[in-house]
Amino acid sequence: MELMSLLKKKQLSVYQCAKESHIPYTTLSDIVKGKTRIEKCTAETIYY
Repeated sequence: MELMSLLKKKQLSVYQCAKESHIPYTTLSDIVKGKTRIEKCTAETIYY
């Protein structure tokens, strides 16, 4: 399941998710937009 679908299911915006997980908004935004592949993220980013 893609990240945006999970966020919608949990009723979270990308901004809210970034704030709660302490992951930079731009990182999450780039993942959602397909600019950054999840395989390129650090383990710490994926863990949150």
